[in-house]
Amino acid sequence: MYRRLLALQSLLVAAAIAVGACGTTTPALSDPGEILVKAVEALEGAKTVHLEAAIDGTVSLDLMGTGQGGDLALTGTKLVADLDLEEGDTAFELAIPAMLGLT
Repeated sequence: MYRRLLALQSLLVAAAIAVGACGTTTPALSDPGEILVKAVEALEGAKTVHLEAAIDGTVSLDLMGTGQGGDLALTGTKLVADLDLEEGDTAFELAIPAMLGLT
């Protein structure tokens, strides 16, 4: 259930970006609630969705729980997701090269 909620949130964010990028004749949306409403409206007819995201920056990790975490560079990190909205199937691929090539 958590995966579906995460997938839906990611889908809404991607749709909001797509709606904002495609509208050239309408004024830009600035209200977050209105952006989400427009995103949901745009997705009503969608059957499948493909999402790609590149993540850069750093994250502080303390994997051993010692209180002295180190920074991990996220450069090159990618997320690819395919969502089948009719069947409810989801496929995610996350690649984090900085964590020993984790995929």
